[in-house]
Amino acid sequence: MPMRKHCVWRKTCVGSTWCRYGVGDSVGLGVELENRYKGIRTPHKMKFGVSGCTRECSEAQGKDVGIIDH
Repeated sequence: MPMRKHCVWRKTCVGSTWCRYGVGDSVGLGVELENRYKGIRTPHKMKFGVSGCTRECSEAQGKDVGIIDH
């Protein structure tokens, strides 16, 4: 399969800034990951999910890369 430049798609919960269950800055980490891997060559679009607590609002477990703060 040829490697192409693909965008990085991320989904984050609102994190500790807005959610009473949030224990981490999930939005900040999501933006940092998107900027770091922007333009990476992959066979398909990369999907990241970052959740700020174990309630897992961003559905991180179903993404290519999932991070759950606890």
